[in-house]
Amino acid sequence: MKSSHDKITVGLVTLPYSQISAGWITPDRRIIKNPIAAQNHAEKLNIQQSNKWEQYEKDFLMLVAGEMSIGKIAEKLERTPADIRNMGKRIGAKFR
Repeated sequence: MKSSHDKITVGLVTLPYSQISAGWITPDRRIIKNPIAAQNHAEKLNIQQSNKWEQYEKDFLMLVAGEMSIGKIAEKLERTPADIRNMGKRIGAKFR
């Protein structure tokens, strides 16, 4: 965050800033006006989101990342290509 009105990004979670509401918007549409509270909330959401992946999915992703396209991996795991890219970044998978 470079400015006090920038979006807050933690891992895969981004809370956009609303100038109209003068705070950060959470996925459940709440407004958090305190930047430290918004950062803490984003960190909690990021941990929750990363825990939604099953271990076998992460293992499969690491195993086939260099050999299979992101689209094929997404198809096999029934996830979006964006989900695959984001989790790949988080766990250090190298895609072709």
